[in-house]
Amino acid sequence: MKIEEFIAKLDGIAKQYPSESEKALKSGADRMRRELRQKWSTSTNNFHPRSGKISKSWRVEMEFGGADSVAKISNKAKHYHLIERGHRVVTPKKRRYVKFQPGIFFTKETVQAKSDEIKTEMAKRLYRIIKGNKL
Repeated sequence: MKIEEFIAKLDGIAKQYPSESEKALKSGADRMRRELRQKWSTSTNNFHPRSGKISKSWRVEMEFGGADSVAKISNKAKHYHLIERGHRVVTPKKRRYVKFQPGIFFTKETVQAKSDEIKTEMAKRLYRIIKGNKL
């Protein structure tokens, strides 16, 4: 059985056991938050002096809705969007445009690189929870 088939079967199980699927989703969201924190703390110190604040500002918000539960991972640092997506550099007094500082897009890269691994771990965790409790 391929991993895609395994995950598809677990999606059906998640609808039958929503509270167990919420636990697996929470653990997966926390794992992604840790990956983002680690990536920002090790890679961005060369780019910006306040990047340490970015690595400590990741938050996970859960919206529980049974099988339709959602985990939202966000960063509360005020300057996060400037470093991630890029920004205009202007002079302090006259506010003249000097150049455009391109973004580094670490969040997008990290999510793309780790999403399959974390989905697989979430599926295995859901299977272990259900096997231990229900089967």
